[in-house]
Amino acid sequence: MKKVIAYACAGEGRGHVTGMIAVSQFLKKDYDLVFFAPESVADMVREAFPTRPVHDIPALYFAQADGKVDLAGTIKVNREKAMSGYRTVRQIAALMVKEGIEAVISDFEPYTALAANYSNLPLLHLNHPGIVLRRFSLRHDAVAARAGASLMMPPAQRTLITSFYEGDVGPIIRKEIRELKTEKKDHFLVYVKPDTRAIIQKVDKKYPQYEFRYFPDPELNFLESLRTCRAVIAPGGHQLLSEALHLNKPILVFPIENQYEQRLNAKMLNYSGRGISGTIEDVSGSLKKFIDWLQYFPSAPREGINFCFKDDTPGTVAKVKQFIKEFCS
Repeated sequence: MKKVIAYACAGEGRGHVTGMIAVSQFLKKDYDLVFFAPESVADMVREAFPTRPVHDIPALYFAQADGKVDLAGTIKVNREKAMSGYRTVRQIAALMVKEGIEAVISDFEPYTALAANYSNLPLLHLNHPGIVLRRFSLRHDAVAARAGASLMMPPAQRTLITSFYEGDVGPIIRKEIRELKTEKKDHFLVYVKPDTRAIIQKVDKKYPQYEFRYFPDPELNFLESLRTCRAVIAPGGHQLLSEALHLNKPILVFPIENQYEQRLNAKMLNYSGRGISGTIEDVSGSLKKFIDWLQYFPSAPREGINFCFKDDTPGTVAKVKQFIKEFCS
């Protein structure tokens, strides 16, 4: 009889749910999976696993203002959910009893993690944002990020940080990306916030040798554009960076201000020799620097940092299975 495993993800962006689906595609052969996901991404999970239970849960989000993370606003928009958190945790714990859950995997999702603690179930944290707990900085965004990560990641039997730098495992790459055969054509894939997009659109005419394809765009195929692009321009989110690195694409990132995880990703991308970071204050100068740098791609990574640019989903799955075997035997 298969063991019943709960898998939960955060709802901020698409990186968490993408990683959860990628890992679950391997786990579903050996375990009965029960999913917990915020409304913003739950339909993606239902589409990927139509025969498995998917329970809706509340989600915590970053508030943004003027293209920056608003720390005070983040506290305000999440206050009501935090105040009702204990009731939510108990409700999820009751669902876990009903589903016969034997262990919990959490991708930066606090309610199910706390429910696992409440129910004395083995808990595995599997995410990227927890990397901020392993880096030291006194800047206000770093202190806030570490405090937030501590709340999102209550005590667990095991933690696996997935990252293209200094991770316990390397990047988790979705099946659609793993199967792509790359080409190099003369277009840039641009996936940035609307304010950054507007600035790039003002200066992209200076580079007629390149086509700039802006996403999201319902008339363009994202995967095909990623497969064939010359380079990627994006914020500092880990998932798209990992996918571009896996496909050996140069990257220019504009990390969201006050978002320490993205700033850290951008810093490590600079060290990797696979991309550079730009600033919102000087988008035009950053773009020129990036285009000039393309001829040197890839350059040697900084020594002393453990980088992983390729898909490590199988290695991650092996460690998840080891966790289940160790704590659910």
